[in-house]
Amino acid sequence: MSLTFTGIQGVSLAEEKLDLGCGCYLSKPSPYLISARWKHVMSDWAYAEIEKLSCFFVLKEESSLSPDLQAKERLQNGVMAVQIVKPVRTFGFIFQGQEFEGAKTFNLQHTEARPEMVAGNWALQRMFDLPLLDQLPDILRRVTAAFNSGKCRKEKRRHIAATVARTLSSVDFGSSGRHGNGGFV
Repeated sequence: MSLTFTGIQGVSLAEEKLDLGCGCYLSKPSPYLISARWKHVMSDWAYAEIEKLSCFFVLKEESSLSPDLQAKERLQNGVMAVQIVKPVRTFGFIFQGQEFEGAKTFNLQHTEARPEMVAGNWALQRMFDLPLLDQLPDILRRVTAAFNSGKCRKEKRRHIAATVARTLSSVDFGSSGRHGNGGFV
């Protein structure tokens, strides 16, 4: 199995792992996932910060090719779903590799440094808690369907995210009353 994952801050995850569907799940930091860090591509700050993340957003797929470049795009679509529900700070690194049963460390094959997404001050006033987590599987399914339809082009992601956020009028965005597309940079 191949794993593609990134870190997220500000998520209040009660269980160790929360299945979101579409091959995605949220996982609390574990020695296994943290073992993906590599000092040669990360600053000292990032190397230490990975242990302080509230969770990892993980895409798990059967794949004979690793790293699968398309998996990074699927992961980013999933992170976009998180940002639509509520903006959160992302870690800025995407890790890819193979998961082997019984392995104590992650078989890292590729690391990509990306700019962090930083949530605004209003978004930081509330954790990504259970009521928001309950909304995430449906939003993830809808975002995945939109990108799988072929109607969404890569260079239009920011505009699409804003459009998707506007069209998801049935989503409860919390007491702030603002849509969750403010976390895109």
